[in-house]
Amino acid sequence: MKRYIASDFHNGNEVADYDRVMRFLDLVDDDADEFLILGDWEDLLFSNMTILTEIEPYSSVTERVKEIAQKKPVNLILGNHDWPQGLFASNIEPISIIPPFAEDGVYYTHGHEWDWMSIIVGTPVDPIWWGKTFPILPLHLLLFFASRTWEKAQDIYNMGVTII
Repeated sequence: MKRYIASDFHNGNEVADYDRVMRFLDLVDDDADEFLILGDWEDLLFSNMTILTEIEPYSSVTERVKEIAQKKPVNLILGNHDWPQGLFASNIEPISIIPPFAEDGVYYTHGHEWDWMSIIVGTPVDPIWWGKTFPILPLHLLLFFASRTWEKAQDIYNMGVTII
C-alpha cells in the first residue's frame, strides 16, 4: 500500500506555491492508495473557510483534496495553522480529521506541539506573520499558558477534534 504523506501546504497564505501543490495532488490522485496530511494544509491563521472554499486559487486546493478523499482515504492531523479546522469538519468531508498516532515505530504528527517557541512568537519566517504579530500576541500567550496548565500542547490544537 502506498501512503503519501505531506504537510504545510498553507493553502490561503500568500506564500503558498499553488502550482507545485496542484501537481503534487495530481500525483497523489494517480498513484497513492492513502493520503496523510500532517497539518497546515489550510492556513486558518491568515484566511478563513469562506476564502478557502470560494476564492481561487485557494478553493482549487481545497476541492482537489476533497475529490481525492472521495476515491481513497485522506486523513488530516491538525497543525498549528489549521487547528480550527476541527470546528469546520463538515466543510471538508469526506476528509477525516484524526489525532497524531504511532504506527510501525513512526510517530505521525505535525510537530508544532514540540516547539514551545512557536506558541509564543508564531512563525517569524513567514512574511505575513510580521503584519499580524501584535494583534494576535495575546492569543499566543494565552495558548502558551493554557498548554502549560494542561501539560499537553497538542490538546489545544486537537480541541476541535474532541468537540466534534
